[in-house]
Amino acid sequence: RRSVQSEFRKMTIEAILATDMSSHMSHVKKIASRLSGRASPAARPDELLTRVFSRENAEDRIDLVNFCLHCIDIGGQCYPHDQSEQWSHRLVAEFIAQAADERQLGFEPAPHMMSLENPLRHALLQKSFTENVVRPAWALMCRLFPQAEQLVGNLDLNIHLYNKQIAELQATPASPATTTA
Repeated sequence: RRSVQSEFRKMTIEAILATDMSSHMSHVKKIASRLSGRASPAARPDELLTRVFSRENAEDRIDLVNFCLHCIDIGGQCYPHDQSEQWSHRLVAEFIAQAADERQLGFEPAPHMMSLENPLRHALLQKSFTENVVRPAWALMCRLFPQAEQLVGNLDLNIHLYNKQIAELQATPASPATTTA
């Protein structure tokens, strides 16, 4: 009983730490490597998960939980557009507030957090994050869990809609309210 509690505690702590974006690339590379190294090209999608991860191996269980939780954490853009847009606005509001707090303390905010009041900057940030960070991770998730294809479809539609929004904003003459500060 003690070992089960200990393993659960360890897995929980590691899973929470796995949501840190500083470890994003290592998660993606590790899972991509597992998929290319252990997965037979002829493996059926329903067999792939068990070929890549063993239930008996604690490290395999931790890696899978970490990757899944990380994908869920960054997966707001996998929702249908109306819902993903709500997540996007909440996240950008958080970034704007954080940038203001950092300026007030005399720090320079991270470049991706600057000028997000500008709708074009907001759309460019979301498109870049969705396309370059979320999409590669969720493509791997979809290989492990083919049922996630609908979520990746939502993601692709949201990327398309960001591209459309960016084109429309770039075609609109800048007004004082939409120029960068």
